[in-house]
Amino acid sequence: MTRTESPADLDTATLGRWLDTQDAPGAGELPCVEVLKGGSQNMLYRVNRGGQGMVLRMPGPRADERRLSELLREIRLE
Repeated sequence: MTRTESPADLDTATLGRWLDTQDAPGAGELPCVEVLKGGSQNMLYRVNRGGQGMVLRMPGPRADERRLSELLREIRLE
């Protein structure tokens, strides 16, 4: 997935397919996405699908390789 600044830039079809592989709610549904304010280093999106709300956290559009590595490390530790 690429880094984006608005939900219009986020490929919801690709996100939906990825959510399907993760057994997320709403199998086969196209997710509804909106940008959440407040992320200082990461983009935060509210994702609604299958009657459930989720949050997607992605590197910001100006993230460098160091920040990307830190985020991947955080994901592995969670």
